Amino acid sequence: MRDMVSLQSSSHRPSPWRAWLDVGVTLAMLATAGVLLWKTVKTSGEPGRAQLAVPSETQSLANAAVLGSPDTQAVMIVYSDFQCPFCGKFAREIMPVIQAQYVDAGKLRIVFRHLPIPMHNNAQKAAEAASCAGSQGRFWDMHNAIFADQAELEPGQLRARAERLKLDMERFDRCTAGETTEQVDRDFESAKSLGVSSTPSFLFGVVSPDATGVTVKQVISGVAPIAEFSKAIEALLIERG
Repeated sequence: MRDMVSLQSSSHRPSPWRAWLDVGVTLAMLATAGVLLWKTVKTSGEPGRAQLAVPSETQSLANAAVLGSPDTQAVMIVYSDFQCPFCGKFAREIMPVIQAQYVDAGKLRIVFRHLPIPMHNNAQKAAEAASCAGSQGRFWDMHNAIFADQAELEPGQLRARAERLKLDMERFDRCTAGETTEQVDRDFESAKSLGVSSTPSFLFGVVSPDATGVTVKQVISGVAPIAEFSKAIEALLIERG
């Protein structure tokens, strides 16, 4: 194809109108590429971000990793991706503050939901590995280990983390062969149904009167300042008295 173009260029001098047409086509292609790039960056977790509507449906707590006392009525649901740099920033810098101030004090539960963005090649397997660690009661240990170094997300590196956590490796290997794929996929579909398309995203709510789920009161998309998270959590605590 390159030889053909060169040959045509040397044989024919393009007319002025054709040159202007080529310029127009090029500009249109650049504009389209810009839109696609913006959508890609937005999906991969750019803070700034999509504005999400507060869902009216009660959000289930079933089959999710939970941090905090089961008696706590205020809940923060996190949709996250282990390969997303902004999710890593939240996990390393913001979440420890929230845990110290609210979770450890029995004021808040954190619920983790997986949203492995398709453009992140290792996110799905990382999510499955964390869920497999969760089946041995070590989800949050694996969560912290992965976010501590997001450069090592290949299957062998995930397995090495499991070994360092002293998990039952026979059980872990069997699990990562596909036992938690459906669980991760359910979280992904849940995010889609809510219109959540970027990570991290946060839903703040209170346990419903029948204790079957969470009634969402506020949504934050992207890594906000700690003061914004605190404001959302304090609003839940005031509502619960």
